[in-house]
Order: sequence, then structure tokens, then C-alpha cells
Amino acid sequence: LAAARCNEKVAEKRLRRAQKKRNEAADIYHRAMRKYDDMVAYENDAIEEKAEARKKVKELLGNF
Repeated sequence: LAAARCNEKVAEKRLRRAQKKRNEAADIYHRAMRKYDDMVAYENDAIEEKAEARKKVKELLGNF
């Protein structure tokens, strides 16, 4: 009986640790996904800015 109770206690501690680690991993994952989304938006803005700058250069060169 004592061994069974001890095993139950150990299993409970292991479960709590596993849940804590899963929650930490989920938090890291969600922060990484937000960062990724921000960087995609940043890249898209840079692409648009480059296209506008290129268009302006062509426009100015066409006036000469």
C-alpha cells in the first residue's frame, strides 16, 4: 500500500511538471507565431516600398 501511494504521489508530481512544461512551450509557440506574423507584415511593407521607389525612379527617368 505504501509503495502504491508513493507511486501515485510521484505520478502526480510528474503530471504537474509535464503540464507546466507544456504551458511554457505553448507560450513560446504563440509568441513566436506573433513575431513571425509581424515579420511577414514588415516584409510585405518593404516589398511595397521598394516597388513604389522603383516606380518613382522610372517615372523620373522618363521625364528626361
